[in-house]
Amino acid sequence: MRSPGRSWRREFVEFNRTLAFAAEKGLPVEASAAMFAETAEPGPFANALSGVSEAMRQGARLSEAVRRFPDAFPAEYPGLVEAGERGGNLGPILRLVASQHEILDRVAARMKRILAYLVAGMTVGMIGVGFASFFYAQTAPFQQALGEGRWTLPPELRRMFETPEGVAAFFLSLVLFGLAAVGVIHAFLTRTAAGEWVPVWSRLRRYQDLSAFCSSMAIHLRAGQGLIGAIVNAAASMATRRGRRAVEFLLAEAREGAGVSDLLTLGFIHHPRFFPHSLAEAVSLGEARGDAAGAFEDCACLYGAEMEQSADLVASLLSPIGIIILAHFAGAMILKIFLPILKLQSVLTGGGGGRGGR
Repeated sequence: MRSPGRSWRREFVEFNRTLAFAAEKGLPVEASAAMFAETAEPGPFANALSGVSEAMRQGARLSEAVRRFPDAFPAEYPGLVEAGERGGNLGPILRLVASQHEILDRVAARMKRILAYLVAGMTVGMIGVGFASFFYAQTAPFQQALGEGRWTLPPELRRMFETPEGVAAFFLSLVLFGLAAVGVIHAFLTRTAAGEWVPVWSRLRRYQDLSAFCSSMAIHLRAGQGLIGAIVNAAASMATRRGRRAVEFLLAEAREGAGVSDLLTLGFIHHPRFFPHSLAEAVSLGEARGDAAGAFEDCACLYGAEMEQSADLVASLLSPIGIIILAHFAGAMILKIFLPILKLQSVLTGGGGGRGGR
């Protein structure tokens, strides 16, 4: 039994690797699918695997069985499996699919960690600001300014600080504001064209798209699909507008009859901010030895590693920001502890001086 909390994508990767090993070693795929279904973590995907195993026991092929569960498998997956069955290379196809989704799983994990940094930083920051504001509101200068009429507060805000419930509502509103700010930042970075120009983030997204592009090209070329069909599927895997425009340019040139290495050279010339020259060189060498799909597979691993390094760089840049926010929060707490002591010391010092004068 697998440890709880594993994602659907991780189960999908392991399922493909298990069946790929069976297909490459000449073992019955039906038995491997049944064994994996029995040990899978309970959930919707495990239920679909049980249905796939039952369908294969009744004589259906793997491609026919997975096609009966469209909600559990990617849309292009049955077609890839069917192409592997027809071409006799089901094992390599399943292994490539597993590698592609493993990269996507690592991307998702890095994105979640970065988002967690943002959420934690904004939440703690808003709480720190709230504590600092609340503590300053209790100080003598602030109260004196209110009494002299130099500053005014709305009655609702003044009553808020007079009860524990009001203080709790104030801090809760700050936390909700911080979460909303994180949501706005996330939407800006992932859904707008301007977010693709943020320096470190744009590098991460570029390598994410390059890794997905190379993985998709390797899988579909290995499955025996034509160049145009492979590029169409690769375009669907792009996460950024820049990546989609670059791959759509390749698709237009492919329909004019250009070869894969020539396409990537043209892509580097017309879209140098997306296609690196090294990709065209690597695929050209692979095409010369008759293994362009293998060259794409190697490049997918390379760009996947670059993407992970970029994600770690983003996380490392956010860490000092979080430390600064926590330092402000700690400073507010220290101020709360020492402010009454300093106030008492000031009163005692002033009182002692008065008695000495008398």
